[in-house]
Amino acid sequence: MKACTLTVRHLEWVARDDAAAAEGLGLEALGAGLEGGERRRASLLVRDLLVGGKRHVEGHLRIHGWDITRSEQMDDELNSDDGEQIQIQTRIMCKTCRNSHFRESFLGRDGKLLKNCKPCREKQKTYRETYHRKHPHAAEENQARYNKTTKAKARTAKHRKTEKWAATRQRHRETELFQQTTDAYRNSDRRKEIRAAEYERIHSDPGLHLQHNIGCRISAMIRDSSVESRTALGAVGFGSRQELMDHFESMFEGWMNWSNHGVLSADPSSPRVWHVGHRIALNHFDPNNPGDVKRCWNPKNLFPQCARENIASQIKLPDEAILLRIRDCWPVAWGGVLPMGSIL
Repeated sequence: MKACTLTVRHLEWVARDDAAAAEGLGLEALGAGLEGGERRRASLLVRDLLVGGKRHVEGHLRIHGWDITRSEQMDDELNSDDGEQIQIQTRIMCKTCRNSHFRESFLGRDGKLLKNCKPCREKQKTYRETYHRKHPHAAEENQARYNKTTKAKARTAKHRKTEKWAATRQRHRETELFQQTTDAYRNSDRRKEIRAAEYERIHSDPGLHLQHNIGCRISAMIRDSSVESRTALGAVGFGSRQELMDHFESMFEGWMNWSNHGVLSADPSSPRVWHVGHRIALNHFDPNNPGDVKRCWNPKNLFPQCARENIASQIKLPDEAILLRIRDCWPVAWGGVLPMGSIL
């Protein structure tokens, strides 16, 4: 609400008990900031000022969330037509202390109105600083507990699907800090332990070991024309290396070629590469079941896939229309029934 100015001349109109003048007072003095009933209300407040005195009006104003101040003028200004001035300004009640303050006390840095007044915000800031000094790890512990809740996981999953998160992640990957952190992790003992545990997991299981070797031999044949593994070709259902190459080349996207097949770089600005993708992910198959091994590496289930998309898709299944076209590749455990419940 805008501040309004009430001159001595206006007060004189009210003193004569002129109803029309009183209404004109509201229109002239408050027309820029008030409308309708509030203009009439202001006129009645000025009438109270003349009848009951300033203290009576101040109490009335504060009850209704207004405030009234008298501004001192120069002598020549007091003797002018404008005379002494009275300003009526809005006050807002604080949600914390429940006291009313001027509007300026609720303005934030961006100019928006806040719920708490400035004194309350300062008290809250002081309390937070004192609490964090006494409990330096409390914020991290509370955040860690919250992150484990279902609500936090749902919010995180929803946020990661937004363009804002993708843009923020991309900016972070382009920073020097990200590169330093990545390099430090690659040379850390923790990474060595994880790689050692993964190596042990694969080589201790005959089925996983076979699956790993098939993938390695196929990648080697794509990179090097001198490599040709009859065992790997027999496992995936191709008669020769050339037949394998023709299969992938027939499904190349515009940017794909034989030179950009390989390992995905952590640098976001690096050129795109493609992987040998599985329409039905490896994890859906039992590597120790010979029938599943054949279905997993069936040519219908293999295609050239963008490396980032391959990693992001994890174990997600393609559309039902694609699954119907590659029914011969369905895992034995499905028993002719899609995981979503459709019986075919």
